[in-house]
Amino acid sequence: VYVIVQILVLVNVAIMVMDIAVSFKDTFLRVVAEQRAAAEEEAHILRERAEQAAQIQSLSTFPAPPPTHHSRGAMLLRRQTGEQSKLGEWLFVVRGVVASLQELVKDLVDAVIACLVILYVAWRIPGKISSASNTADTVGALSVIDWGNRQLTREFKVSEFFESMNALEELIREEGYLDKFCNFVLILSLLRLIK
Repeated sequence: VYVIVQILVLVNVAIMVMDIAVSFKDTFLRVVAEQRAAAEEEAHILRERAEQAAQIQSLSTFPAPPPTHHSRGAMLLRRQTGEQSKLGEWLFVVRGVVASLQELVKDLVDAVIACLVILYVAWRIPGKISSASNTADTVGALSVIDWGNRQLTREFKVSEFFESMNALEELIREEGYLDKFCNFVLILSLLRLIK
């Protein structure tokens, strides 16, 4: 039964890893497609602006006015507007990268949570299978000590008692570690569900 459970866990892990790989691939391809579409849209807008500027220049038949304080302000305004558009383009790219990183982190957190759940189940099943025999051996060792036998020294009896108690405390401590690990996995799952 233990071997079958281990095989099922390994098959489940392999399926989850394949699902995660497909999810990463899909996320990556989607982000690349979005960035490509944004770049094509930006190139289209730049072509339209260039065409409009060319049309305006071809329609202009008047000579340029002499430079004045007012025209310098207009040139400064045009320069600032160009810088703002570059800043807007840069912010658009940064937002796209941040969004793709958020998707990647979500997928990574999902993968970690899935692996932790599988690890917990794989760690817990053998413990549950052998817990009855471990407990029986530990408690049985306590009950087997022959306290009434005068041929055994008192130190031997006390050492056997404390060895058995240490083994029992170790079992309890291991169960505590598993419970803490389970609580950690559950809290991670809950936080991921809330997000």
